[in-house]
Amino acid sequence: MSAYIQMTVLSPSNFSDTRRDVTQKDWTRWSWRNLNASSFSKTRTRCGGPLLPCVHDAALGMHRDRAQDTYSGPYSVPDLPATPNAGGSNLYASTVGPDANYYSSSSSISGSPGSLSREPSNMYMADLPPPAAAPVDPLPSPHHVNLYVSAPQEDEHLTPYHTTPSGPAPPRAYASPECATSSPTLGKQTNYTTKSQTSNYSAGSVLESGPPSTPPPTRASLGEKHKKDKDGTPRPWNAEFQTVCELPDGLDKFARLERLACEFVETASTYARIIISEMCLANEHKTLKPVGLGGIAGGAKYMAQGIMFKFALDSVIHQKSGLWMYGGTASDDEAAIKAAGKELTGLQAHNLTFVPGLYYPLMAIIDYKGFRMIAVTVLPINKTTLIYGSDDGGNTVRAEDEDLNGMMKLAAGRLNLAGHSVGQGSRSREIFGPGDIEGHKGTDGRYYVCDFGRIMPPEDPQRSASSRAVYFRHFRPEFMRLRAREALCSDSFSGWDAGTQEERADHNAAVVRASNMLHNDLIPAFADALVNDIRLCNLKWESHDQLSNINTLLEALDSARIHEQGINMRHIGVLRSRVKCGSTRKVLLSLALSRLAKSEAHRMMRDLMRSSNLATISDAPFLEAMMVYIRGLMDQSEASAFWGGSLKEKLLARYPHILTSEEMLPSFDMREGSDLRMVVVHFLQLTGIKVLKKALDTFLKTPHSFLLLFSDLKGIEPRVKHMHLVCSSAAQHNLIAAQDIVKDYERTFQPVYQTTARRLLRVASANFDETFAAVPYCPLTPYLWAHVYLEQAKIASSREKAIVYHVRALALFDRACVNLCLPFTLIAAAACLKNLADLVRDDDPTEATRYDALSAEKLEMKDVPDMLKSFTTMGS
Repeated sequence: MSAYIQMTVLSPSNFSDTRRDVTQKDWTRWSWRNLNASSFSKTRTRCGGPLLPCVHDAALGMHRDRAQDTYSGPYSVPDLPATPNAGGSNLYASTVGPDANYYSSSSSISGSPGSLSREPSNMYMADLPPPAAAPVDPLPSPHHVNLYVSAPQEDEHLTPYHTTPSGPAPPRAYASPECATSSPTLGKQTNYTTKSQTSNYSAGSVLESGPPSTPPPTRASLGEKHKKDKDGTPRPWNAEFQTVCELPDGLDKFARLERLACEFVETASTYARIIISEMCLANEHKTLKPVGLGGIAGGAKYMAQGIMFKFALDSVIHQKSGLWMYGGTASDDEAAIKAAGKELTGLQAHNLTFVPGLYYPLMAIIDYKGFRMIAVTVLPINKTTLIYGSDDGGNTVRAEDEDLNGMMKLAAGRLNLAGHSVGQGSRSREIFGPGDIEGHKGTDGRYYVCDFGRIMPPEDPQRSASSRAVYFRHFRPEFMRLRAREALCSDSFSGWDAGTQEERADHNAAVVRASNMLHNDLIPAFADALVNDIRLCNLKWESHDQLSNINTLLEALDSARIHEQGINMRHIGVLRSRVKCGSTRKVLLSLALSRLAKSEAHRMMRDLMRSSNLATISDAPFLEAMMVYIRGLMDQSEASAFWGGSLKEKLLARYPHILTSEEMLPSFDMREGSDLRMVVVHFLQLTGIKVLKKALDTFLKTPHSFLLLFSDLKGIEPRVKHMHLVCSSAAQHNLIAAQDIVKDYERTFQPVYQTTARRLLRVASANFDETFAAVPYCPLTPYLWAHVYLEQAKIASSREKAIVYHVRALALFDRACVNLCLPFTLIAAAACLKNLADLVRDDDPTEATRYDALSAEKLEMKDVPDMLKSFTTMGS
């Protein structure tokens, strides 16, 4: 593993935190330089990110004193090129480890002008004289210095240069962890390959045939923002995303993926806020003008920085009859908002079928001031690239490419979706998924899939009062992948299903059976399981006067846990009707009330925006309206705007069966059957309304004698739902980094390695927890999460703790087998059982024998051919 030195040259007037500013357009990337002369000593300290004390001395030919964690050896400040305003610049030097994190360096450099000194900004600076010119060499060196120069003019171009490297050969880089050699995501070991001068560095690779063609990725270089060219070309999000996804699995890939996904979400939320705030302005006055991209749903669409934005609003789809897409006879924006959420849900579900050869866009959903926007990366597709599905309401249906047809069929099989005919007469085609799904062969040669809003089959529409429910009331992916007993048709109960009358009847009947199973079997079983949840059934409500306590309680029965069972949140009324525990019923009623309040508040903000033609980034007008509404929510008197009137009827219409016949009587007080603190806290979380902590703490302690003030409200923040890539890539990044540190600990037994590994593993576990909550049906998440506990067992302070970690890992391996039983999961589970047997053998030989038998059983299962019949082409 290699240590590198990064240097950044900044003009004194522009000096600031280089981890941010070197990525902006006013900095010009200079080159990578070799360090090769004079003497050098330094002490490494943490400056953001986890400390990786596993730097290989040979990278710079330096000697390491492990006791003091210091280095000494040849080092010099290289000559800098002559550039305008270069004289008197400031130097910042930092170690950049293979984990792509920054480490500041307190250094003394002999032979260089000036001396380094530590500044309050945690930078190390030195005044440098005007540098001399340097020879030009377009190739990077194996040992690098990253140079940035503050260019006086944006159009000035600086020539990269470098000197010949000296010193020992580069050492072995990060290797894939041994415990995951059979993993489809962690087990690859590949050599560095150079596609171009800007080839990607894979920290999960092994240097066998030469040095990396580029240095290890830094936090700045990983997320270096795309600078607009002179022709105004926006950042190519899709090209970056697909390139990173095609990298070999390893530290570099997951670090890049995490940063790219985070930057996409940040960019999308920033522009969505502007578009929403200016929606009532005339087009000529808008910062971003709408563009004509076709389609009906959502109305106007916008383009910004390579991202397409579209509103989730109901639209008229038949002018003569006045038929609305989701509302039928009248507009229903709330149904349109729900349907937009299905886009992201469907995208993730299709993506996690792991079909090799299928590519997907990045997507995020932004909720702000009552409106919802979908943000998706622009793909290299157009009308001429469509080769699967329909983009004109079923008039033309395509399925000509046999390769794509096979991939879509395979993905549908893993989602438990049935194929069906779409189109009229001889022009009909068999489609796996909804008829309006689109498969394209992009101009870059990749197969792209888009339009996932109806990928999940609808529930039985007879269970809904809406005539258009089939377009926004769908089964959960968790239900389809883990619970459904037969394949279902995405276009059931809709005009898209063009099969024979008998085929359509069979498709509809299958949906009815699945709906009955959900309501009559699955929901009651979950209700019974909640009886054993001590967090819910042993509550002392008077103790919940702190925000942390309420959040812990909400996590016990949040949407992620309900979704994990394949149950939609719209069914919490049915769930409550099956629950007998009084405390759990109280929690469910509080959740329903907060979600009802959220919907009403969003509607109020939409109406305020439209009625007053507000066009301002300021939150003030909306906060004034929300202050009045929240006061009514906190006011539990009979005159309350929320608690009085027809609250029970509105709640029952939204969540059928949530109230019993006795609770519908005037004698039942809704305020007694719920918890006001939980209702308000959850409402604030759902709406993005921020309240001062001091005011919220006061309300939680005295909820019945608190009056909200305008000064208590801080603002309204966009709520963003993003793809699981953000947390999953971070989880794998931290896991791989921790595995390398664990190896160092096993070799040296130094406490610093143990402490650092534990910190990284805790972060990785939290990342996997978030990933699992987002996509609990993904078989790889629990499999990889289990390896976090196996690593913790290696550095456990006692045998008892090691046993506990193995038991937790085994539970996750079992969960992975429930999602999808694959050989590598069974092999890992067998190894975990074998280790567990060895740990308990001395104290409990009988239990050890049982673990040995279970281990042998797992190994026998891996050879069962039927288990893999449908997944022989499973991709990584």
